[in-house]
Amino acid sequence: MRPKLVQNFVGIDVSKKWFNVYIVQKVASRHTHFQCANTPEGIIELNKHLKSSRVSLSKLTIVTIEHTGPYSKLLINFFSTHGVLLCVEMGVRIKRSLGTAKGKSDDIDAKRITEYSIRHLDKLILHERKPRSLETVKTLLKNRSRLLKAKAIVETPFKELQNFSFETENKFFHSINGRFYKSVDEACDRIMSEIKRILNEDERMKNQVHLLIGIPGIGLHTALALVCYTNYFTTCSNSGQLASYCGCAPFSYSSGLKAPQSHIHKMSNKVLKGHLHLAALALINSSNELKDYYERKVSEGKPKRLALNNVGHKLVLRAMAVIKRNSRYVPVEVLRKRVDMLQLTGMS
Repeated sequence: MRPKLVQNFVGIDVSKKWFNVYIVQKVASRHTHFQCANTPEGIIELNKHLKSSRVSLSKLTIVTIEHTGPYSKLLINFFSTHGVLLCVEMGVRIKRSLGTAKGKSDDIDAKRITEYSIRHLDKLILHERKPRSLETVKTLLKNRSRLLKAKAIVETPFKELQNFSFETENKFFHSINGRFYKSVDEACDRIMSEIKRILNEDERMKNQVHLLIGIPGIGLHTALALVCYTNYFTTCSNSGQLASYCGCAPFSYSSGLKAPQSHIHKMSNKVLKGHLHLAALALINSSNELKDYYERKVSEGKPKRLALNNVGHKLVLRAMAVIKRNSRYVPVEVLRKRVDMLQLTGMS
């Protein structure tokens, strides 16, 4: 992106039913504001407004949209196919850049988004459209997670009360809930079958998942989540960024004479954080070098939660390493044997 060539700044505040657009044109020194419905018809109306305002859908225009999840999909698809510079920004980042701001409305928010893009033009990260296979797998994983949560909501209370209810009641609820459990299990099986079909068609995803599941503690679901949420490991260029994104990297907090302390920041990808937490729990309950590491840290007086987080951090380092090298994970024991062999043969 060449900031000096940008002539049109478009800020869009998106909500469920509509979106507000605020345009600033450098050459004409003109400001325009309008509102459209967040529907396919509204996108057609938006295109007409842009043409009437002489805003070219090219590299001369930068569009900044506040990230609102699925509500932004229509706009992102429209601008991605027309070759404009597109930035999908976090709402909290825009809010914190405003300083002391008073008052709030949809049109004011759209104006503030435009002002943010003008002020931070050289720091904006352009949006890259994800492959359809990646988006599909991500959506399927989310749907599977919701189904399993719904099953747990029904199943857990029933199991807890099973020993304190009458036998006739237990049989009745078991017959009803059993059908629900069966349908959820069948749906989850169908979802996994579809994911595996997509995985076989997408060679890049298949290769990265194959590399990741070779790391002890990382299973298929954790590997798929890492690949999908990091866009083939392109959104994080190094292990430090990935650890921060996954919520297992400590940050130092100090002020004046206060002793510096390190804490995990709450801003992270909660899905990946949950997967890594479960992976770390599985590792410390099996025989491996990370279990020894965890026990050593606990014996040194470190809190168990901190030691567990460190295990998750080491998994992140290993995941980034195998992707960067494009080779399978080699266990520590194998490496030690190789070093011993080299020393014996005098090649070290």
